[in-house]
Amino acid sequence: MIQGMFTQSPDTLAAFGLKAPQAGKKTVATKAQALVKSEATRQARHTMGKRQKGQIKGEVPATGTQGPAPAPTAGTQSPAPTPTTGTQSPAPTPPATTSKPVA
Repeated sequence: MIQGMFTQSPDTLAAFGLKAPQAGKKTVATKAQALVKSEATRQARHTMGKRQKGQIKGEVPATGTQGPAPAPTAGTQSPAPTPTTGTQSPAPTPPATTSKPVA
């Protein structure tokens, strides 16, 4: 507790018979290994800096339609639907064909 309180004043620590803690020195190899490890972590987590994030632009996926259908103009009218009488079955749909490469 005394060492934590008086870390910045070695004279006071010496009065209690203690020495100030020394920071460990890192070797070049340790620093290089830490750099490689941090780069691998950034790639694994897909983390980016502020500038890299700013360069990302989202793209809206293309859909089948290009927006709402245009409204009919005043000069054109759509044909009136033909009334149906009785019970008619809808036209049969042809079966779906799959094209397979011929060997």
